[in-house]
Amino acid sequence: MARATADQQQAVKEIGRDFTFLIVALLVQLGVITLVLWALGHLPLAFSLVKGFGLFYLVMWLFFLVMVAAHRIFRIDDDSHFDAYLLTNLAAGAIPMVAWTAFAALAVRGAAAGEPLWRAAILWVIGLLTCWMAYGVAATYYSGSFYKRINLPLAGLAFLLFAAWPAAARFLFGWFFGLW
Repeated sequence: MARATADQQQAVKEIGRDFTFLIVALLVQLGVITLVLWALGHLPLAFSLVKGFGLFYLVMWLFFLVMVAAHRIFRIDDDSHFDAYLLTNLAAGAIPMVAWTAFAALAVRGAAAGEPLWRAAILWVIGLLTCWMAYGVAATYYSGSFYKRINLPLAGLAFLLFAAWPAAARFLFGWFFGLW
């Protein structure tokens, strides 16, 4: 029994280090993005992305807590109901991440309208970079290779889809964006 407790304590320490690194890395990346957007004259977009990313992180955390509770209530674990465990965790990580890609695509689309091509390209790259950051948050909560292989291409493809088809982003997630 003492061995299991030591293993659990080690796992908690590793998770704490992962989250600390994630938060520091996100703050540095958001800082760099803010400086670039400030230089381009798009400081309101930077504040919108920072505020949105804070909300995204909170939503991802809430999805994680709900999923942990649901797994306990319905007794779903990776041994007895492997497929349900895998798919519910995939959904819990992918849904907020795809919502973020919709938000980023809509925010960048609004900022890039009427900009010269080179400035618009920088804004779109920043939007795609924030989707990669959202993938990093999802990968911290759901770190299995199955989730990583699906979530990274999903983040990029969803951003491209919502950039090309903003009506889909508004239809799927516009109600949520209107809440805040």
